[in-house]
Amino acid sequence: MKTFAALLGILIGIGAQDKDTWDKIVWKGNRPPTEGVVISLNVKEIKYRLATGGGEQVEPSKGVQDIVFDPESLPYEFNAGKAALQRNQFREAVEQFEKAIDRIKRSNNPNHPLRDFCRKFIIEAQLAAGDTAGVVAAARELRKEKLDSFYVRDSFLLQYEAAKTKGDAKLLDETMKEFEEAIQKDRRLSELAAGAELLRADANEMAGKFEPALATYSKYQADREVWETVSLGTLRCLSALNRIPDLKNKTDSLFNELKREENPRVLLGAMTARGDIRLSEGKVREALLDYLKGLLELGPKVGDTPEHEAAMAKSAIASARYALEFAKKDDKENRDRYLGRARELKDELKRTFPRTGWMTEVEKLIREAGAAQ
Repeated sequence: MKTFAALLGILIGIGAQDKDTWDKIVWKGNRPPTEGVVISLNVKEIKYRLATGGGEQVEPSKGVQDIVFDPESLPYEFNAGKAALQRNQFREAVEQFEKAIDRIKRSNNPNHPLRDFCRKFIIEAQLAAGDTAGVVAAARELRKEKLDSFYVRDSFLLQYEAAKTKGDAKLLDETMKEFEEAIQKDRRLSELAAGAELLRADANEMAGKFEPALATYSKYQADREVWETVSLGTLRCLSALNRIPDLKNKTDSLFNELKREENPRVLLGAMTARGDIRLSEGKVREALLDYLKGLLELGPKVGDTPEHEAAMAKSAIASARYALEFAKKDDKENRDRYLGRARELKDELKRTFPRTGWMTEVEKLIREAGAAQ
């Protein structure tokens, strides 16, 4: 009866003396989680009551990493949606999260923060399904419903990612303009200005405009909130511009930082950049070792990210270049060995990242190595 009552009176913020389970606020950094009742959440602040009692607590929401809501207060459809996501049944997930939103709207607490989470999960499900139009519609619905949503930044980032994956330049530009206009329209979003500028930097990279992109990344070097994005963007731009001394300084700095703070994506980016440095110095074997070490040790940890893609592509490129070196020495056995590895890596790249932009360069070097005697 207790669970049934919780479902009927979903998300009403029951008093401490009546509850056995609680919402859990997971904070960024080393701060331990907080148990209590989340009252409200937006892009600026989180309000909650502690499980131990006391008055309403208010803190900046930028310190929140996640919220694990009281399991007894979750609507069935929310759990069903998450389960569908795990099964890669994205259409079903969208339907379940939409039903969860409808249930919350009919509850005693229709504006509960769980609605924000449902909206964000819907966008993610549409993105995973490859439905660009669905992503855009869901992202805009989140912002229409609550412009100061805790996930308003994510809504723009996911919309941008959908446009980028599709290669839709028009939608990319629309997304960036919508982000910039939202910040201008609502002062509550002022802290998101860095995110909007960094999207522009990413778009400049895609267009080969590495100098303006690098200028933006340099502007935010000291901002720890965007440290990962800025670090990786800086490495990519310095490598693309062949600014090897600056790239050396940046990688050395990052390796020192990474001794204190673990971050597999940045570490993989730094190892790939070190490979780029060694390749520029003609140290093909050493470059290949850097690329492969990063690919094998860190690739599985970072998933289908640009860093993983670059490490895989550059491993293939370095393998082909190493095969060319053996061809010049009339060492056919080793030429064939590394040419075979290059081809295997190319096939894996195509399987893992079917839309990769590295394929032209990879195939060109493999053809050269294959033609070399």
